[in-house]
Amino acid sequence: MSSFVDILLSFRSQKEFFRKKDERESFSLGKNKESIEFKTLSVQHGQIKSLGYIFENDSPEKQNITIKHILTMTSGFDYGVDPTLAPPVEGSVALHVLNSPVSREPGTSWVYDSQAPSILNRIIELQSNMSFLDYANSTLFHPLGIENPRWGTDDSGLAYGGFGLYLTSREMAKFGQLFLQEGVWEGEQLISKEWVQESTSGHIPDSVDFVYSVKPSGDYGYLWWIHDGFYIASGLHGQRIIVNPENDYV
Repeated sequence: MSSFVDILLSFRSQKEFFRKKDERESFSLGKNKESIEFKTLSVQHGQIKSLGYIFENDSPEKQNITIKHILTMTSGFDYGVDPTLAPPVEGSVALHVLNSPVSREPGTSWVYDSQAPSILNRIIELQSNMSFLDYANSTLFHPLGIENPRWGTDDSGLAYGGFGLYLTSREMAKFGQLFLQEGVWEGEQLISKEWVQESTSGHIPDSVDFVYSVKPSGDYGYLWWIHDGFYIASGLHGQRIIVNPENDYV
């Protein structure tokens, strides 16, 4: 395994490395922290039993939405506009998503959506009886040696599902290294090897409809961008965590 001396940091627009003052918002990199590591940890730890259905006693379309659909950007929620161009949501982002219609059969269309993952944050809170950030700190941040990171919240106080997490370059690299090491950190299995493999495999159906202009150039996993031989967590302003298992580097 690579040591941090050997890690290649593949982040653009970063001039100072490994310094606390280097902390910056990771934007959509936050999806990978909360919607992969934390959601997956909740599955692994037993609070959430599967990636199955979310809704009960709702419209037939919503009853067909699963956690996996949200992780793979194929939920079918329709906000009436490309989510990447939508204005900020006032109030609860999770409720905004839950109250939005589902105009496409879940699993048949792909839309890059930074709002829907907030639903998963709320599920974790309900199942763990902890705030989302407390859960994230206890199961992932603290074991990685990341102390009390900042994470922006919506008006309801829930951490944003798709952005708002502030990390330094070193802290971002730790997440990549954790996945490179198949979920093991300092001898402890923080994430199962099976989950690392599943979440970084392509899950886009062959016949999926790409609704808007943003779409993967390769494939898409559980909020990871999947390419041949490597996978990427990608932020709005060029932040990147690139994990290349074949060549053993982050």
